Amino acid sequence: MSNEVKEYVPDGLTDKQNEVAILEAYGGMDRRQISKTVGISHQTLYTYLKKPEVIATIDKYRQEKKIWLSPSC
Repeated sequence: MSNEVKEYVPDGLTDKQNEVAILEAYGGMDRRQISKTVGISHQTLYTYLKKPEVIATIDKYRQEKKIWLSPSC
């Protein structure tokens, strides 16, 4: 993970949990690809995806994605 992304790790999340949240929120990878990219097992990925703080971070990143992609008037 790049240092730029690490600067924005929300409180309570590890770097790997944050990376999972980013990849899940922005799409383009299935969960097997996400676990390989992050360097964690499939079971660890599913454990992360059940954590309320990871779920909240995914939702936050999805909202940011919508704002970023919405056409400006």
